[in-house]
Amino acid sequence: MSELDRIDALVAHLTERLVSAAAFAFSAAGAALIVGAWQGYLQLVAVGAAAWAVLEMARLMLAEDDRRAAVDRLVLAGSRDARCARRRSDLGSARTQHAVARGLRNICTQANAPTPVAFRVVDSQTVHAVERELQELAAIVDENAGHLPAEAIVRLRQLISSPDSPLLAPHVDAKAKRRSVEDAERMIARCRADLHGA
Repeated sequence: MSELDRIDALVAHLTERLVSAAAFAFSAAGAALIVGAWQGYLQLVAVGAAAWAVLEMARLMLAEDDRRAAVDRLVLAGSRDARCARRRSDLGSARTQHAVARGLRNICTQANAPTPVAFRVVDSQTVHAVERELQELAAIVDENAGHLPAEAIVRLRQLISSPDSPLLAPHVDAKAKRRSVEDAERMIARCRADLHGA
């Protein structure tokens, strides 16, 4: 079983659990309204089932993120899997590509916002070092939205949202900061090559 098949099976399992939890919560809440003698108990059961549903929803969202990342890796590998074809279609839409351009600009905006270091999502120093290039990429994507290859959009999304992106999670020591700028420049050069290869 491939990684994507395993994740698909997990997503299906979590979806079933979410439906069960939601149905249980609604049933208990409905019963609490009808059965007066057990109302307090059934209300507690409904609250517990609602909490279960929220937990399953969170687990499902994480699994969906893992699934999207796995499909994106297959897209970059040139897979012809039907799931990749659907993802390529989504990544090739003008709407998705404009959203990526907005994401590139948002990274720059966040880096320039007066946010306390403890609450920063981006590494301001790294973003400032490559801000001009990020703005240029955003302009290229906006100008050519709907006509760019899916692979280029996957790489740009990794640049602005992957936990491994050098633009995210502030780096503490000088050596790590220097390396993060070099990594960001390398990723940007790859993204630019993909965009110009369209």
